[in-house]
Amino acid sequence: MNRFVLICLFFTYYVAWSLLPIFEIENSNAIISLLFPISSDVAIFLPIFLLLLGFTLTGSLLGVLLLCSDKKKKT
Repeated sequence: MNRFVLICLFFTYYVAWSLLPIFEIENSNAIISLLFPISSDVAIFLPIFLLLLGFTLTGSLLGVLLLCSDKKKKT
């Protein structure tokens, strides 16, 4: 239950962080600047970067496994 609450809080923080530029309140208040110190552009590009990294690592792992299994079949 504790892990679920933590994930929900993180998701709520991330959604609020990514919606800041839509409502134009990114740099309007000192409290908001303290709660969200990094620009909200990072909130947009972070999942894209993580997806590309994940796909690259998964593809590399599958490629290495295919090459290793092919070498084992030949010997």
